[in-house]
Amino acid sequence: MKRRIRKNMPSLSTNQLIEMGNFFHENHIPYPLAEHERKEWAEEIVDGMKPFLVERDFPYHVYVVDAPIFNAFTIPGGNIYVTTALLSAVSNKDELSYIIGHELGHNENDHTKELARLYKYIEEKQESGSIWDLSKALVTQVATSICGKPDELECDIASMYLLYKAGYDPEKALEGIELLREFGEPRPESEWEALLMSFFRTHPWSEDRDKCVTEYVQEAKVQSECEEIFNGVKGTVATKSSPLNMRAYPIVKSKSLAKIPKGAQVEVICDCVTQKYRPNRDWLYVSYENNEEVYSGWVDKKYIDYEKN
Repeated sequence: MKRRIRKNMPSLSTNQLIEMGNFFHENHIPYPLAEHERKEWAEEIVDGMKPFLVERDFPYHVYVVDAPIFNAFTIPGGNIYVTTALLSAVSNKDELSYIIGHELGHNENDHTKELARLYKYIEEKQESGSIWDLSKALVTQVATSICGKPDELECDIASMYLLYKAGYDPEKALEGIELLREFGEPRPESEWEALLMSFFRTHPWSEDRDKCVTEYVQEAKVQSECEEIFNGVKGTVATKSSPLNMRAYPIVKSKSLAKIPKGAQVEVICDCVTQKYRPNRDWLYVSYENNEEVYSGWVDKKYIDYEKN
């Protein structure tokens, strides 16, 4: 169904998206507009992130809506809405920057453009009187959700990039996810129940978002704190009979990306400063090629023989 919409409904121009956003703002926002003392925080955050956006042509506006739920949303054209309950719940700009960055991420990743095409498709089917096509389009909107769980995680990652570039602290911003967990529906303890309920949710569980974004922040942090960058330094896996695990970030319990056999050659990219993600060990960030596939990740330094430039 989504492919049919993309085939039959061309992408909308920036001006068309802005016009659609203005129409929605005037006619379809489900809460009354309000004022809040922390609206200035949100506007400041948007202004700080604008230089790092790919989509810079939208006249991004922040609106406060009077609602007792912890929520924020965006619509085609760049308008961002935050509830009074959300602004009252955040305790600092870092937490709020995660929320605002996430909503900007929907524009950056073209999710709002896809939704705009869907709305136009539904509008056409309403005018043509094709009940069957209209029904399928509505099912696509409600059930399959163009902005589904993978899109939401994609926006979380975009948010971490934007807020970091705008000068906010990613680790403090992660507390914004804690607020989602506090005010949202708790994830069932039973994996089967959680899986079943996921079919009726458009957003991932807060616990899953926390895990995904925390790993992203940790990996990005350790790479950004490398004290030396090596160019073309080769190393050989040695002193280990079993394959050496390449990790997603420098901690033994992190996800394993690949196994490197003894005697294999790697390219040493950087050595990293001591930090809390490296408990009792030294790690190297390396790349390893196997069957034309190139893997990059962290390995225990003591198992690599190499010489620095």
